[in-house]
Order: sequence, then C-alpha cells, then structure tokens
Amino acid sequence: MLHIFTSSPFQSRALEQSLSTIVADDAVLLIQDAVLAITANFDALTVLRDQGITISVLLPDLHARGLVGRLGEGFEGVDYQGFVSLTEAHETQMKWD
Repeated sequence: MLHIFTSSPFQSRALEQSLSTIVADDAVLLIQDAVLAITANFDALTVLRDQGITISVLLPDLHARGLVGRLGEGFEGVDYQGFVSLTEAHETQMKWD
C-alpha cells in the first residue's frame, strides 16, 4: 500500500496515527505541506525508516517551499513521474490529511 500524506506534521498527527497501519511492503509519500516533516526530527519518520519503509518526498513541493537542500538521508526525492510510478507499484493507496 502507498500511504500519501498531505498535511503539515505541525498541524496534523496523521504520521503518528498511521504507524499501526504501515507494514513492511508499504511505501510513504510526502506531498504538499507534509514535506515539512523533513525539517524536524519526527519520531514517526524515524520509526518508519528503522522498519525499512521507503519514504519518498515530492520534489516540486520541496522546491515550492524552499527545502530542496534539506532532503536528508533516508528520504527519496521523486518528481511527478516518480509519483506515478509509486501509484503503479502499489495497487492500493491511502491518503492521510
């Protein structure tokens, strides 16, 4: 399953609430304001990375927020084609606000 997060982690607890539902073969995609999660040390992201979950971040949304240089280790930047590839690779998707 592909879990797509859209809301800032400073305004939503979706990342924390999702931990019990994300399993080993799942992937996470941060888009829109959810890309702000890379700017702080969120425990939920650490837990997911420690479980080997791929965490992708939409690069155009990073650019729009001036965060391109902040994409650190453990995150994979993807463009729109990468977004499409993720949806093709995961038959089901879950959008979290």
